[in-house]
Order: sequence, then structure tokens, then C-alpha cells
Amino acid sequence: MQKNYYELTLENLVELLGKNRFEEALIIINDELSAPYIPADFEKNLQIIKNEINNKLKTNQKESHNMWGLNKVVDIMKQSLDQEMHLIAFDNLRNLNARKILNHIKEYLLSKDIKNEYKTFLLMVLIEQKLDENLVVKKQEKIININPANYNLKESQDFLKTLEFKLSNLVYDKDPSFFSICKHVANTYFYNIFPDFELNQFKIEDIVACIYLYSQNALGLEIDKQLNEKIDFNYDNAMLLLDKFKDLI
Repeated sequence: MQKNYYELTLENLVELLGKNRFEEALIIINDELSAPYIPADFEKNLQIIKNEINNKLKTNQKESHNMWGLNKVVDIMKQSLDQEMHLIAFDNLRNLNARKILNHIKEYLLSKDIKNEYKTFLLMVLIEQKLDENLVVKKQEKIININPANYNLKESQDFLKTLEFKLSNLVYDKDPSFFSICKHVANTYFYNIFPDFELNQFKIEDIVACIYLYSQNALGLEIDKQLNEKIDFNYDNAMLLLDKFKDLI
């Protein structure tokens, strides 16, 4: 029997917990809890997992209080071969003064060896600390300027919510499981391009169509030739984005 969207989401959260990727799990949980409607059982399970994560984070903070300092954070940031450890370093950086390692942060944000999403997780810590500094971020061929103290995080979150909402309207009723895949791709896209959400010649519908087509291709499904009847998008723009997705995601 095919699992529904809510079952797949809970499985994804359990998997993230198993990998100690608490920040990613909390983002998904908070996003789900902010939805206009969610089933009562699903909401109860989300709250249980959220409480478990918060308890683990508190425990980790107590245990690592004496272990983690700025020198250790910097040492971890320099380890480009094990970037999942960077998430733990950034979680501890929340309780430290990021400005004191500003030169290392600048190098990190420009490094071609660091994956885009980890640069995003660092930026979110800097935004949380309201670091008033003009920073340069390199993501693929793109150079992005950002001052964390002035960055409007809500606007970027609204961008992701709009993507997910349009994908839900397009996919969810017909195939909740496929929607779960599309939503995962949308989140991956979000973390890869953050903090720059300028659409330029693209419409958000072009991005939605690209995510839909990319997800179909990733699953080995036949391309939906009637997609243009379901959503108003520019085919050429979607294909251009799809080509970029291969390097981005």
C-alpha cells in the first residue's frame, strides 16, 4: 500500500534525527505546523518529534559547553571532506560571537569546496546574530552580497512557502507521495540559492514547473506532456532552469 504524504514526512524526519540533522528537521516541522490545516494525529507526532529535538539540543548544548569554542568551530569549518559536521559547528556557533572569526567566515563563504547549503546554514546563524557586516557569498558562478543584520528572512521564507503552495495545488491531490518528492526538491533548491531570490526573467511558475519536471526525471517517470495545461509557465525558461538544476541539486 502506497504511503501518504504525512507518513513520508514523518519517515523523513526520523531519518534526519538519526543523522543528527536537527536544524533541517525543525525547519520542516515548523513549516508543517504553520500550514492552514494538518491532521490531528500528524500534528501530535510533529510536536512529539519537536520536543525530542529540543531536548536533544539542550542536552548537546550542556555537554558541549566546555568542548566547543571558536577554535574548534574554525577547525571543523576547514574540514571540507566532512561537511555534515559543519551543522554541529554552526549550532554551537549560535552561542558564540561569530564576529571573532569573521575572516574565516569570509573565506568559507567564498570557498568553491563548500556546498551551497552549508553556506546557507552559516548565513542563517549570522542573520540570527544580526551580524552587521557586508559579506560576499560565492555559489557556483554567482556572487552574492549580503549584510546579515539587514536581511529580511521572512521574505525568503515566503518564497519557499509560495513554491510549496503552488506545488501542492499542482500535485498533492493526485499524488501525495510525488508531492513529498517535489517538496524535498523545492527545499533543496531553496537552500542552494539562498539568500538570492531575484527571479529576473523567470516567473515563480517557471520554477514550479522545473521542480515538477526534475522530480519526474529523478524518479524515471514519463514526462507530463500536458503540464502546460495545468500551470501557466514559460517552457524555454523551465528548460533553462532544468539544465541548471543538474549542477545545483
